[in-house]
Amino acid sequence: MWNHPKTRKAPPIHVRLWVPPLDQPLHNSLRYRSTPLLTVLLWSLAVLSAGARSPVRDFAERYTLGEMDAAQSILLKAEAEKPGDPRLQLEEAALHEEMGDLEGAARYYNLAASSNGQEDLQIDAASSLARSGHWNEAARILISFLEMPPGHPDALWELALVHRSLAMLGGWEGRSAKAEWRLARGCLEALVAQRPEMSAAQMLLGECDETLGDGDAAVAAYESALSLEPSYRKLNARVARLLKRKGRSAEALDWYEKATAVEPQNALLQREKARLLKRWPRLVKERREERMRRWEAVTPPTQTDLPSSSIMVRVGLTTHLFRIVLRGGGDLQVLTPAGNVIRVLEGNCDYAVVWPGEGPGAILDDRKNKLVTFNQRLWIQPVHPADTIALHALTTGTGYFFATESDRSYRGLIEIHPGPGKGFGVINRIPLEEYIAGVLPSEMPSHWPLEALKAQAVAARTDTLSMMGRHNAEGFDVCDEVHCQAYRGIQSEREVTNRAVSETSGVVLMNGNQPFPAVYSAQCGGRTQSFKEAWGREAPVVGVADYDAEGSPGTFPLPPWELKKWVKEASGAYCDMPTLKGFRNFRWMTILSGSDLQAKERLQGIGRILSVRVTKRSQAGWAQEVLFTGESGEKRIQNDAIRGVLGGLRSNLVWFEDWKDADGFLDELIIYGGGWGHGVGMCLVGACGLAKRGWDFRRILKHYYPEAAFKKIPPN
Repeated sequence: MWNHPKTRKAPPIHVRLWVPPLDQPLHNSLRYRSTPLLTVLLWSLAVLSAGARSPVRDFAERYTLGEMDAAQSILLKAEAEKPGDPRLQLEEAALHEEMGDLEGAARYYNLAASSNGQEDLQIDAASSLARSGHWNEAARILISFLEMPPGHPDALWELALVHRSLAMLGGWEGRSAKAEWRLARGCLEALVAQRPEMSAAQMLLGECDETLGDGDAAVAAYESALSLEPSYRKLNARVARLLKRKGRSAEALDWYEKATAVEPQNALLQREKARLLKRWPRLVKERREERMRRWEAVTPPTQTDLPSSSIMVRVGLTTHLFRIVLRGGGDLQVLTPAGNVIRVLEGNCDYAVVWPGEGPGAILDDRKNKLVTFNQRLWIQPVHPADTIALHALTTGTGYFFATESDRSYRGLIEIHPGPGKGFGVINRIPLEEYIAGVLPSEMPSHWPLEALKAQAVAARTDTLSMMGRHNAEGFDVCDEVHCQAYRGIQSEREVTNRAVSETSGVVLMNGNQPFPAVYSAQCGGRTQSFKEAWGREAPVVGVADYDAEGSPGTFPLPPWELKKWVKEASGAYCDMPTLKGFRNFRWMTILSGSDLQAKERLQGIGRILSVRVTKRSQAGWAQEVLFTGESGEKRIQNDAIRGVLGGLRSNLVWFEDWKDADGFLDELIIYGGGWGHGVGMCLVGACGLAKRGWDFRRILKHYYPEAAFKKIPPN
């Protein structure tokens, strides 16, 4: 039975206690007490309308800058002038929560719940109590929200986390770890029944199933979680291992391929995959033959007409290779960069370009006969201008959750760029408009509205011009990855995307006499950041709201309570499109273990981690600095590096909730977040939403780049 701890400082909350018998499935016993939901947001807007420089606004500014002492001083003064004000109590609660004072946070959440009658705030109080080790008190509060079916979803989630934490502690007050896992699973099953789109609940349900020995159910839950949120990269390995244990080797190998692609530096995964391959040589042979059949079926497509351009773009496709196989849709000519033809290669045949590391490289036919030798750059170009070149087994997104390998075909010519001791690079030299035709459908789905596609074509064309020469040291202008722009070649092109390129041919955005820095991201989460806030450099890209006026969450920067609720629950932005396949991550959640964080190279030297805190934010609420405090020191990580250290997050628009172990060290970090990408410039999903509202491409671009001017550059 749960008991109230004596240490609780918060005002008492009277609840009816109900604990399900351990032999009764929890999901059959949940009851939910419905409560009226009062909106703090409307109250907030009313307060803000009273004056542009209200105490809350000053407080929000100081909080955003990371000046916590000054922020709290402003808030305490405001509370003294308006005692019992629930808005101020909520901001105090969220501030205490983000500063790590969880008991103080629970106390203020309880006060606010009593002041305004919004009983759901008790769930926030319970979460703070649980994370500060007051398990009994937290569970009593949460169970009170489960008195009527189907159960309050937020209470189910928090109670699942409580039981899961107690399970990892080995059990609690006479209940075994296994019993706690069962209770956690019951909560999660009930939650998934209500919210099947909640990927984190699916992930933890799989963990419960796996721990309790139900491998099939675990695989199903993990696969469901990954279908909703493919960034849960570690689930690939879990599925692979479960399938391997069940003797489903072929399926296990598929998952090991995914796991090693997204975690290429994971030596343990590489060894596990190698052992599986060694044990099943027939499987290896079958996979190799299947892969070659797919390559043999590739026919490099014929080019369709696109507007001409005198601007040539050098696109780096891959580097540090020692072998690649290619095929032309027609005859190919091998040239020096000066244009001298060395040899003509017959079309529709395979050729291997090899670079041994010492001595000259060579082009070999399918019988390994040397047709060309070289020690300098080579160009390989179709004899007929309409033909293209296919390259075998190019990898994309290595280290990201969207990593893949595929055969791809390209317009233009292919340059082989050797480097002493470093293999060779493969570069696609292509006119600007043809390059944009390959970028557009790689960055934005072709079924989106035409005006959104046209806006993206202009942004991509402009961004290309502003990035030219970015990779000069490697022999090319731009890469084909998200570092520059995704570019998948001619097979990604579609009639509608080529139409968008043609109808905007030569149209770019300008900043005076220079190309405008028309950066963009997949999904901004509701408000874009300025260029300077994100990267610390001056540029005319400002932050803009991705909401209609009536749907705005408030005046930015948001104070901590409004920010927390916005990051965890926001809706209504142009880029909030839950039915849009592949972009349902307007709001997301992920969980990182303290041990995984401690192992990060950037965090070496600080010892076991005690806390993770956001210490500075942009005006849009995105984390600009995160402080990692360990038993032996601390480290501050800033801007884009934050995403990498935290396991490759979708974005920096985050709110942290940390769970500690029995010794006070970080056990897990739950990260609630919004958007996908850096959040600067045009929001691609937002552009889609605006196009669906009837906006044309020029209006969309002016919304995201209000400082830019339009210009049309001539084709020659």
